[in-house]
Order: sequence, then structure tokens, then C-alpha cells
Amino acid sequence: MPEQHLFFRAISSWVGYQTAQVEYEVGKRQRGESKWKMSSLISYGFRNIVAFTTVPLQFVTVGGVACLICSVILGIYSLIRYFQGQAVEGYTTLLMVLLVVGSGVMISLGIIGFYIGKIYEEVRRRPRYLISRMTASEKTQEEERF
Repeated sequence: MPEQHLFFRAISSWVGYQTAQVEYEVGKRQRGESKWKMSSLISYGFRNIVAFTTVPLQFVTVGGVACLICSVILGIYSLIRYFQGQAVEGYTTLLMVLLVVGSGVMISLGIIGFYIGKIYEEVRRRPRYLISRMTASEKTQEEERF
């Protein structure tokens, strides 16, 4: 894999070969204390998630859709209050415009994030397939190439 920041645990399952689990008990540290701080562990986890998947890019799209749904509900409520004469002057128009524009921007950013995710997947240059074993004739041909 030509990637610079390879997350080995995720890549080993991505490869798809048969795996096995080995259970063991982690012994108590004999000396000293761990150098890992909570902030370092969180940074490590976030870095590995971002290195292996593009799902975090889609959170903006989901947030935009949720915001759009809330804006429609709040817009209906504001219109009802407006027609009942209970709304503050100009509040309903301003609220509707802000909610719709904000939702549109978030959904647009999510779509851009989707494209960035596709570019990211291409730039990683992961192989399309993996060879699990080679026959004797294929090994001979491979050795002759080098």
C-alpha cells in the first residue's frame, strides 16, 4: 500500500484474508507510566478514522438535512404564528431566509465533501484486487520480470 499514514488494524481487516483471534491478558506495567495522554489518544483515534474512511465528510450532509427538516418545521410554526398575528414584525421572514440558506449551504458542503471523499479514495492508490496465492508458473514469470 503506497499510503503515508497507514492504519494497520483497519487495513488488515480490509485485505479480507482469513483472520483469527488470539485472546491474552495484558500484564500490569512493570515500571513507569504510559506516555499516552488522553488528548494524544483522541488525536490518534481521529487521525486513524480519517485515514481509513470518508464517513466524517458526510456528517455535514446529514447535519444539513436535519437542519432543513427543523427549518421546515420551525417555518410552518412561524407562519402559523404570523397569520395568527402573534409574530414579531420581520422575524418570520428573517428566520425563514436564514434557515433555508443555512440548510442549503450545509447540504452543498456535504455534496462537496462527497466529491472530496472520492478524490481522497483515488489518491490513496489502493489496489483494486489482492492476490492471495500464486501458482508455480506465475511465480516463475514474476521472477523473470525482475
